[in-house]
Amino acid sequence: GFVALGLVVDPAGKATGHSSEVGILVAGMGASGRLYLLGDLSGPYSPPEYAGIIAKALIDWQITDIIVEDNFGGDQVEVVLRSEMPDDLNVLTRVHRVNASKSKAERAALAAPAWSSGRVYHVGSPRRFVLLERQMTAFDPSRPPRSQQTDRMDAAVWAALWYLGDGTDRTRIRALSSADAWRA
Repeated sequence: GFVALGLVVDPAGKATGHSSEVGILVAGMGASGRLYLLGDLSGPYSPPEYAGIIAKALIDWQITDIIVEDNFGGDQVEVVLRSEMPDDLNVLTRVHRVNASKSKAERAALAAPAWSSGRVYHVGSPRRFVLLERQMTAFDPSRPPRSQQTDRMDAAVWAALWYLGDGTDRTRIRALSSADAWRA
């Protein structure tokens, strides 16, 4: 069973157009200390669209926590969700804001050891996480972050950092110089 079940949201950098997606992942923390990514609901949504998707996921998955990146649109996410969610979900769901005080590459470097050490599992059909895994393996920390699509990867990184911590086993942390850091 799971000791925690959360929805991790990385809001799109822009509220208009489809230049980036909203990263939305369902994550379960197992009693074993492992993190399980259970669903990828990400997409190029407007605020009302992603609010509906999140509200449905809260019911379908019985989510009790939402972890949302606060830097781009975090306030908007919480306001939209609170206005769109039924009152009973409003009471049951806790919204936790996380702030990107480190660069995308630094956050990914802290989270990557969780994958390479086998503490994160992508559950379900291999096709379920194709786009997430493509973002993870294509991410190049030497390129400007805005030139890469990383919404799903960002949500996965936040899931690992929220549930597993920030990589306190410092011996396994190395600069994320390539996609190899995600592998054992």
